[in-house]
Amino acid sequence: DGLAIDDFEIDLTPPAVLFSIDPSSLNFGNVTIGDSLTLPVTVENMGTTTNLDITSAVSSNPVFTFTPNSFPVSIAPGNSQVFNITFTPATAVLETGTIEFTHNAPGSPSSLSLSGTGEAQGQSGLLKFKTSVRDLLDGTQDNPDTIVLSAYSGKPLKALQFNILLGKTNGGLILRSVSRGDAIPISDFNFSYQIYPGNILPDGSSIDTVKVVILGNDSNEILPDPGDQDILIFSYDLVSVSGLSAQTFNGLDEVTGATSTPVVNANITAGADETINIFNGTLEGLLGDVNLDNNVNILDLLLMIDYILDKTDFDSTQFFKGDIAPWNSGDPLPTRDAVIDVLDLAVLQNIVLTGLYPDGAPVYKLSGNNLFFTHGELNKLTPGMDAKVTFYFTDKGISVSLESIKKVKGLQMELNELSSLIPEGSVITSVFDQAFYYQDNSFLRMISYDGQSNPVMPGEFIVAEIPFTVINPGDIVVEEVIIADENNNALEKVEIEVKLFSPEIPIDYDLSQNYPNPFNPNTSIHFEVPNDGFVSIKIYDMLGQKVTEIFSGDTKAGKYLLNWDGKDSNGNKVSSGSYIYRMTAGDFVSSKKMLLLK
Repeated sequence: DGLAIDDFEIDLTPPAVLFSIDPSSLNFGNVTIGDSLTLPVTVENMGTTTNLDITSAVSSNPVFTFTPNSFPVSIAPGNSQVFNITFTPATAVLETGTIEFTHNAPGSPSSLSLSGTGEAQGQSGLLKFKTSVRDLLDGTQDNPDTIVLSAYSGKPLKALQFNILLGKTNGGLILRSVSRGDAIPISDFNFSYQIYPGNILPDGSSIDTVKVVILGNDSNEILPDPGDQDILIFSYDLVSVSGLSAQTFNGLDEVTGATSTPVVNANITAGADETINIFNGTLEGLLGDVNLDNNVNILDLLLMIDYILDKTDFDSTQFFKGDIAPWNSGDPLPTRDAVIDVLDLAVLQNIVLTGLYPDGAPVYKLSGNNLFFTHGELNKLTPGMDAKVTFYFTDKGISVSLESIKKVKGLQMELNELSSLIPEGSVITSVFDQAFYYQDNSFLRMISYDGQSNPVMPGEFIVAEIPFTVINPGDIVVEEVIIADENNNALEKVEIEVKLFSPEIPIDYDLSQNYPNPFNPNTSIHFEVPNDGFVSIKIYDMLGQKVTEIFSGDTKAGKYLLNWDGKDSNGNKVSSGSYIYRMTAGDFVSSKKMLLLK
């Protein structure tokens, strides 16, 4: 009484012959009239035993042709044949069609769909603004702008007309002047324009239209050029903005170019609108001033390093002032990328060195820190001073030493009245791993700092040395010194001494006994090196365990003084007892014992 299921069979045998075409359609896009474009298709026999015989192929539209075009075409099982399809438009319209293949496989005939658009044959070129985006400060006047003919490749151009739409979206601009560009000199071209003012907006600007007509005199023409040809120069004032920034656009329309006889349309295209970003110059303040002290100097540079190394955070104002890259030369403002990294650091370092923004605008302001100039032969830091900087000016170069009672991360020094130029390629050396200089005629600025934002311990060091021939070293004037402590603040009381001889160079390595000894909690360690090289000073307890390393770095030949504050490498105060301090400099190793009593 159950259900009976009849037996049945499924035939899985592959077909003997099978037509396949890839791709199944072609779109040729835009092709200039008179030109042609060829694209391939592949016909494959996917059968197993029988040849695929194509007996004919017929195009429904004569603008589409193909090869091979002799039949029959026989394709063995598993093999293929490439057909090259060519589109040759005759008119500027969208063309469609098919190629129908007749063959011996199931489904014959098979069709290939085709499409393509013919473009009028003519000259190519783009009339555009020279820059696509401009960053400008509000309230500035007579900002120049340029319209260029770009990549014109057609026949010589006899005439050109177009419209400029000034501040076409939001206004913000006030037209000041219009003049011809270098590509249309007054002796060769008639240049005419008419200004059609728009309504006055609340900010005092108006959206104006400038109609321009250019015509070559006699046989003069604008010749083809693969680059940019300056056609028109115009300038405008920017209104004031109340917020941080505003944006408007300049545009071009109704562009028409005409060639000489026979006169044909040159088919010049209008380029994209130009974006004008207007920044509030009052709110911008000093870009690069990330510590917000109304100066841009080494203190900002060191604070930015701390930010990049995640040692500190910036608020929104600091971030805005620090995001200064990319900043191209000549641009009044940076093209901000919403990131502060080494690109911004490089821009800021150049600003600090030169005292100029990339557009050439001066940025420098004196910090006004307290400098005390001393005279005579002082050997030690005057009590009550934070640091002493000694400048050695000789006919063989400039050396600078620092003695400080506080940890120091970097220095900035400015000199004037130099009668000699430092040779190109000269290198400034320092106890810090980063040292640079900038000279502008008689003015010299030097900066020296640690690239990892690590301070040197209190002590005495050579912070700058530049060997070069100096004329009249006694005329050199020290104008500014900024010393950054471990918190990126400027030391308040800085003593300056100038000596017209070279610093004394020791004849041998030496590590002196610390003073005072016993001590609590600070003591000084004096050492000398006769040659340039790497030096480390480490402190150990009596079990031989390292407590801290108070100095590690390259030194110039000279005398150095370090201060140890009785703390380990983690900043913790160590207990009373005896400690060993050891100096290593190449093959020289020296150790001495000291006693901390609380």
